[in-house]
Amino acid sequence: MRHQRKRGFTLIELLVVIAIIAILIALLLPAVQQAREAARRSACKNQLKQLGLALQNYHETHSAFPIGAGFVGMDAGGNEDGRRAPWTVLVLPFLEQSALYNKFDFTAQFESIYSSPPSSTANANASATVINSFRCPSYPDEDGLHSNYFGVMGGNPQTPSWSLSNGRAMWDNGVLYMNSKIKMRDITDGASNTFIVGETKYQLGLDASTSWPTLRFGWASTMRGGANVPGTLAAATDASINCWKGYGHSGDTAFGAGSSVPGAQGTINSGGSTVSATNNLQGRAFGSFHTGGCHFTFVDGSVHFISENIDNKTLQYLAIRNDGQVIGEY
Repeated sequence: MRHQRKRGFTLIELLVVIAIIAILIALLLPAVQQAREAARRSACKNQLKQLGLALQNYHETHSAFPIGAGFVGMDAGGNEDGRRAPWTVLVLPFLEQSALYNKFDFTAQFESIYSSPPSSTANANASATVINSFRCPSYPDEDGLHSNYFGVMGGNPQTPSWSLSNGRAMWDNGVLYMNSKIKMRDITDGASNTFIVGETKYQLGLDASTSWPTLRFGWASTMRGGANVPGTLAAATDASINCWKGYGHSGDTAFGAGSSVPGAQGTINSGGSTVSATNNLQGRAFGSFHTGGCHFTFVDGSVHFISENIDNKTLQYLAIRNDGQVIGEY
């Protein structure tokens, strides 16, 4: 009786099959990654739309947009004695976060810099709550306390309202800035031509500063008055979108950037003269982990993805509420 011989795969055939599978995976993996990033980018855009709607509802309720960051001043001993709530806290009731809003003590100091370990005040405890409303899904999350969405103070490096010679500066020609109280009628450039919130990856994170590794900013950070660093505000200056490829956890983007954060280089007008700006990239630039640019919410509530190749002057015009500039294509 003849036995039929069972034929299996040869080693060469098996290797060919494995090679084909590897090629298919290599071809499909980028497509899967692109699809995931597209979903994250869409979610980011939707969150910025929600912030725009919350700001509009705040205006409808209070007849003005919220202050960007509250700061009253210093006490007789030179210590900060008037840090008040930032816009990110003030809009919480309009983001269905009333319970968290009610945990804050509005008669007490608000946090500017988060310390590690945190202090035990009511505002420090509330600020340490993880909230998704201010987090971009594409950002490499550390602990969920940061903010990727900053209020737009205004723009133009030559027109800060207050500045230090190292680049720490404030602007007040936008919509959300220190002690701002802007009404819709004040935005003479038009709601569809003016930024109110911009995407950022430059908020200082934990362990990023070699001098102060335990200090960082967070989603509820308000004005650091003595150091002139806003916690959740930025301006459009000569630091372009995504000017530095790092982010807030890979370099000191607030206090001592200098050579460790090359994108922090720029200029501002300080004391009537143009000086080199080496500090506070988080307050002078926008950026994201999306390829090619970042999102901005306009006053009318619309959200647009702005290319990192946009002319910087045009970017600054969009950040200013009342410069009268005619803005073309961008």
